[in-house]
Amino acid sequence: MDLWLIKIDEREHWCNAIKAQTTENFGVYVFDRDERTFCCELTPSYCLAFVANDYTEIDGLAEHARNALNEDVLDTDNEPVTYMHVRDIEWLLKEHPERAQRVEPKLDVDADLDWNARIDAVSEAWSTGALMF
Repeated sequence: MDLWLIKIDEREHWCNAIKAQTTENFGVYVFDRDERTFCCELTPSYCLAFVANDYTEIDGLAEHARNALNEDVLDTDNEPVTYMHVRDIEWLLKEHPERAQRVEPKLDVDADLDWNARIDAVSEAWSTGALMF
């Protein structure tokens, strides 16, 4: 098990109202770099579990606008799991190392836990601030 967090640039998928109030919009995902999934094709993929949305707001937003933006982002429905080709994720890790980090040095996740429990542990650590980047 080699758990990683990665930020995927998802700005293009947000509505114009959210884009107008932000400068960056990332989906944060956790995946096991040791696992490969084949989704009806020969090219292997990583299974990425959604953890959170991470965004950077524009300067000068009023407090009520900041709160409304946060609520809008948090209330967005996200797919709990998505798949991306291994080569695409490995390219992101190489080209944008600042958007990824290995989970192990910061969080000891019990390898005996099932996949869902491991993902839940990482998600909980993100939501409490134990894992941030």
